[in-house]
Amino acid sequence: MKILNITFNKRIGGLEKIYLSYTDMLVQEGHDIYTIIPVNSYVEKELALRNIPIKCKKYISNKLSHLNPFSVWNLRKEIESIKPDIILVHNSRPLRLLQKSVRKTCPIVTVHHGGKLDYLVKYSDHIICIAKYMEKELVAKGFAPDNIHYVPNFLEINRPYRQRKIPQEKKDIVIGTIARLSSEKGIDVFLEALSMLTIPYKGLVAGDGPLKPDLEQYAKKNAINVEFLGWLHDSAKDKFFDMCDILVIPSRFEPFGLTIIEGWENSLPVIATKSKGAKEIIRHNDTGFLVEIDDATSIARKISEISENYNSSVSITHTAYDTLLKEYSYETSKEHLISTLTKIIAFPLFNNHRKSR
Repeated sequence: MKILNITFNKRIGGLEKIYLSYTDMLVQEGHDIYTIIPVNSYVEKELALRNIPIKCKKYISNKLSHLNPFSVWNLRKEIESIKPDIILVHNSRPLRLLQKSVRKTCPIVTVHHGGKLDYLVKYSDHIICIAKYMEKELVAKGFAPDNIHYVPNFLEINRPYRQRKIPQEKKDIVIGTIARLSSEKGIDVFLEALSMLTIPYKGLVAGDGPLKPDLEQYAKKNAINVEFLGWLHDSAKDKFFDMCDILVIPSRFEPFGLTIIEGWENSLPVIATKSKGAKEIIRHNDTGFLVEIDDATSIARKISEISENYNSSVSITHTAYDTLLKEYSYETSKEHLISTLTKIIAFPLFNNHRKSR
């Protein structure tokens, strides 16, 4: 099968990791993979290391490219030269451009990582959802259920479960969070929660983004014991999780929550706010802890409760790790993805993806 895999994002984040993992899965299964990505994107170097054919195009990340006849013509020529059986596109920004360029020569399959639904529903032939609540939202928008598919986000699990303990001689409990430093991730709420703690603690913030200067200033002004680590990769990220005793995901908006299952992989108790993704992934008091969005007081209270009786979280972290293995492993999602694409290829190309009303 020839598959064209497209992303418009330049930065590094959960979407880009899944984009690269999709590429790896499909190559492992013997499919021919081609890519179109933005100029100067994070994934370019990673794809080059994999010897994947790459086309870097400015227009793929431009919101208005569908209005530019040259962009439409250029993408059409690229698609005609590749002759893909399926086009995978991660999120909806390039969809209007793709619909003008493809002209129903192959199905456009959008991987829905979150965000607005209007373009997604109007211009996709099929939609892959990373979470089950998304399926219900798409049906409510009028998208045909048969054209909606579920492939959850996942991890390549490299770390065995270990029973964590806090040594008696340890002075500070270490509370970590990892995210892009932007408003929807709620790092300001995390810092506010730290400021309320009456136990000895140290906070760690892994990630970078536009709010970093403001967050650092807030932490300094309020004498919050926190260290900003920047983006972490590979062994540095493993070290971050090893240093943490508790992981907090304070997001205001989280379509899935890849960092939640990263916490599970590292045998950490996870506190998360009730974003759509977290509510689907976490079973409260079974695989983690859920609190209300923007509720710093509840986060601080739960941190204190866990730290006072840390051993009681062992059963929760063990159940969470087992859930990770069963539901969110690389192999499980690869099976989902391959069966989904095989099913899509069997669909009539011109089937109506909108429900009759």
